[in-house]
Amino acid sequence: MPVGPAVAGTGHETVSARAKLALVKRLARGDATDHGDLLGSLRCLKCGQCAEVCARGLDLVASWEDLEAQVDGQIDDPD
Repeated sequence: MPVGPAVAGTGHETVSARAKLALVKRLARGDATDHGDLLGSLRCLKCGQCAEVCARGLDLVASWEDLEAQVDGQIDDPD
């Protein structure tokens, strides 16, 4: 299965589309979230490669922008 450059570059599944969509669901339910998951959700190049390989044809870049707006300010990232 093809992966986006963030996963390929970091080797961490937390930056994958699947992991970020799962995070969206957890946030919507009000479930506790891991700091690493929140941080991983902010690691996106907005290149659109995830949308190109998405079997469901989702507009993932727009979803990531919405997710980033939701978690912005919830974590302290020195990077």
